[in-house]
Amino acid sequence: DARGKIRVGPSMQVVGAAGNIFAVGDVCSADGGSAYVSVLQALTVAENIKRLIMAASSPAPTPRLQHFPTDVLYGGHAPFVQITPFSSRDALIIFGPVVIPGILGVVMKKATEMAVMFIARTPVVPRCPTFAASGERG
Repeated sequence: DARGKIRVGPSMQVVGAAGNIFAVGDVCSADGGSAYVSVLQALTVAENIKRLIMAASSPAPTPRLQHFPTDVLYGGHAPFVQITPFSSRDALIIFGPVVIPGILGVVMKKATEMAVMFIARTPVVPRCPTFAASGERG
């Protein structure tokens, strides 16, 4: 676009790109400007990729992809926790009406990062029937 950003549609897919190419964060044209918004955009993309993968393994029609920000923010799917790190010994956690500053915020940030990594490593892709039938790992 005019600002040098990658143009994306409401599903965070790159406009005019062949295939399913997504962009999030500072590089894309969607409203943003903060790490929190980038995380919400990434959650939108993750859900959309999951929907595309699941649709590819079923005879169902093309899935409806989530739109940012309407489906994430106004659809009630926005994370309830905001984490703002300041240093290795200072962070701020906002959990609804509860605000946790300082070293306890850092501990909770680390615990949250570990949980996110565990979730990210959990397989969501269904096994490919071709590989399953041949005995190879899918």
